[in-house]
Amino acid sequence: MPEDQDYPGGLEALLRAKGAPTTCHLLLAAHRLDGRELPLAEALNLICLQGQGALLSCLPGRLAYHRPAAPRGGVILEK
Repeated sequence: MPEDQDYPGGLEALLRAKGAPTTCHLLLAAHRLDGRELPLAEALNLICLQGQGALLSCLPGRLAYHRPAAPRGGVILEK
């Protein structure tokens, strides 16, 4: 994935182009928002600022974004 797409704005555009809806399911261990449905932009901003790993499920079983622990970039998972 190009580096400029590893930031919230670029990621949101890329995920939306792949069919992501305006909300996603957030998996972020030991965080008060873990397991919640959030607006995609808000979830991306949150996980890009966190130093721990996270997963956004955009389309269950079809499209997700995995952000490993810093300093590594994220990966789009799609089927």
